[in-house]
Formats: sequence, C-alpha cells, structure tokens
Amino acid sequence: MTYAEKISFPRIRQAAISYLAAVVVTYVAASIFQSLCVLVTLEQAGAEIAMGKWLQTLWHDLYGFTFSGYVSLGPAVMVGFIIAMPTAALMHKFLSLPRGILYPLAGAAAMATILYIIKLNFHGVTLLPGTRGWSGFGLWLLAGAFGGAVFARLSKRRP
Repeated sequence: MTYAEKISFPRIRQAAISYLAAVVVTYVAASIFQSLCVLVTLEQAGAEIAMGKWLQTLWHDLYGFTFSGYVSLGPAVMVGFIIAMPTAALMHKFLSLPRGILYPLAGAAAMATILYIIKLNFHGVTLLPGTRGWSGFGLWLLAGAFGGAVFARLSKRRP
C-alpha cells in the first residue's frame, strides 16, 4: 500500500468518525457511571431518592460535565483519546499486539490519566465523587475501555 493510499480521504473520514464515536461512548458511559455511583452512595447513606430525581440527575450530569463546572469531561476525554488512540495504533504496528486488546487498554489508561491530572490540579482532591472509591474508578476505566473498543471496531480497515 502506498503512502497516498494510507492517507486518503476515506481513511481520514473513517478515523475521524471512529474517534468521535469513541469519545461520545466514553463520555456518556463515564457520566452515567459517575451519576449512578453518587446516587447509590446517597441511598446507602439513608437518602430516599425518587426515580424522577435519578433521571434528572443523569440528564443534568450528561449536560453539565461538558458545559459547566470545574472539570469539563467532554474536552478532557477528547484530549485523552487524541493521545491514546494513535499511541495504541503505533503499539499495534510495531509490537503486533491485537487491536481488540490495545485500544480498550488505551481508553482505560486515558481515563485513569484524566482522573490523575484532575486530582493533581486540585491539590489531591478528587472533584468527581463517584470516582473516589475503587468501584467508581473501575467503572470509569470501563467507560474508557468501551470507547477504545468502539474505536477498534470502527477504525478497522475494510477490504
């Protein structure tokens, strides 16, 4: 395959669509996981939360993590994935490791890095309460892995 064939418009379009789909899947999953972890913790502490409030909280967080607050999750995931996915592609090329493993691991690593950077920037305080425990942290890594799997599936070259 020539260099011009590798950098064709259809390949660029496929990579861009794969990237955007991975970011959206990761963002939505992470937002939902964060909200659910907080709500479950509140209920375990004795709060009674109506179903309408659960749905309102989920919707509020889906919107709010991108457009308000101290941490804009959408742009953070975009930056994390713009680094993680090409890194996984290089690892696939040079180490011949399976795409189905590399890209989900890269997505999970991006999410762990995002949480670490947020914590560093706020003097050791985790601003996202749903990620303070191991279960919430693990769910965020799972959200990144989902996004990485979406990228691996959609970006695969078609014959």
